[in-house]
Amino acid sequence: MAITPIQLPTPFSAPIWAGSADNKVPAVGGTSGQLVGLTVNYGSGTGVYGGSGTGVGVYGVSGGDGVRGECTSNQHAGVSGINNSGNQAGQGGPGVYGFSSNLDGVQGWSHSSQNAGVSARNTAGGYGVWSQAKTAGYFDGSVEVTGTLTVNVDIVLSGADFAEDFAVETIECVEPGMVMVLDENGVLRPCDKSYDRKVA
Repeated sequence: MAITPIQLPTPFSAPIWAGSADNKVPAVGGTSGQLVGLTVNYGSGTGVYGGSGTGVGVYGVSGGDGVRGECTSNQHAGVSGINNSGNQAGQGGPGVYGFSSNLDGVQGWSHSSQNAGVSARNTAGGYGVWSQAKTAGYFDGSVEVTGTLTVNVDIVLSGADFAEDFAVETIECVEPGMVMVLDENGVLRPCDKSYDRKVA
């Protein structure tokens, strides 16, 4: 994949500007800790920190990952995004923003049977996940709901209707629109009395 060269403004000045032609050597390396010979004794500070007034704090361009974060702690994230620009609901920008012109905007994977590929929480009473699209959600697999499921428009069962799950006593006497009840054997038959509690 060809990388478009970065067009620098003129004049251009940066406290640190580094380049590397070796694909095994990073252009810029940051480590929190102490380098002793070829061994790094890691500290607890920040390896690389980028800050800007209104521009981009850290910007990465690559044929591989533009920015990549790895973590070996179960208390921290490989990549963390925090936005503290708004002090009221609806203010401020997103904590993490993902965009792709060809694949998923944000993609999450998990190899744990106890955790989710993508997890969302809202402790203020709002939505955990909010989606807006022609098809707002797609699930390839079973769906488990532990709370209330609210549908404001309709539920469509494609390919079958509910009545096809039942045996019918005498199909010839059944017409569309008839009220059906279950007999003592669990077979459907037309209702023949008022207020029958076995209506299917």
